[in-house]
Amino acid sequence: MMIGIMISKICGYVAGFLYVICYIPQIYSIYKNESIYLSSYFIVLQLMAASLMSVYGILENLPPIYLLNITSAFLILIILWGMHKNRGQLRRHSTPPPPVSYYPEL
Repeated sequence: MMIGIMISKICGYVAGFLYVICYIPQIYSIYKNESIYLSSYFIVLQLMAASLMSVYGILENLPPIYLLNITSAFLILIILWGMHKNRGQLRRHSTPPPPVSYYPEL
């Protein structure tokens, strides 16, 4: 009984921590790399946090918590699948870069 409570608390705290730090890679990507795309680290950390928060909600018998986070984890998996699918399409449909001129304009 005591181990279940301890596991529940650990899952809750780790999930909360992951929810907070998952924004750091996204913010870094936006401001440092000037990217408009989602960071894969952001998505993976969100998935881990949603999964752990689901465990916490189940162990603590908190239906609003586990239902929300199971749904979030499912939607995040759809996003990951779409990102993977679109990455392959991007490679197939991308045009080669323009040739580099060896003679600079005078």
